[in-house]
Amino acid sequence: MNHPDALPIKEAIKKILESYIPYCPNDMTFSVAAGSPDLNTVDVLNALLQHAIDPSSVASSIWDVLKPYFQNVLNQQYHPEHVLFPPKGGWHVVKITLMTMSEGKLEDLTEKLKTHAKDWITMFLLPSMLFSPAPL
Repeated sequence: MNHPDALPIKEAIKKILESYIPYCPNDMTFSVAAGSPDLNTVDVLNALLQHAIDPSSVASSIWDVLKPYFQNVLNQQYHPEHVLFPPKGGWHVVKITLMTMSEGKLEDLTEKLKTHAKDWITMFLLPSMLFSPAPL
């Protein structure tokens, strides 16, 4: 990591999500199916980062969602490892970006994060629920 504020992709995404929580709209929950419990988007994404077999690929896919909103304040570097870093001003630029984001743009980001989290849950959890062994 050449830049002093560079973080591995997984840690950088965690930092962005942590900064996002105070600014996100109230409705951060989604449901996978009718009658299923509500899930919090940030909790789902953090759980994926924590427990996935390949957390850096999960982090990269989350970055693909976040990138249009933060590419003007964060840079990425792929060699020798995938890292994100703020070229100027330290990581507080993420909070400043969120604070100054218009309500419509923040709601758009929230919807995209919800969709992304729901896609992950659908891809991993629903198949395992459908094909789990029958109770004895």
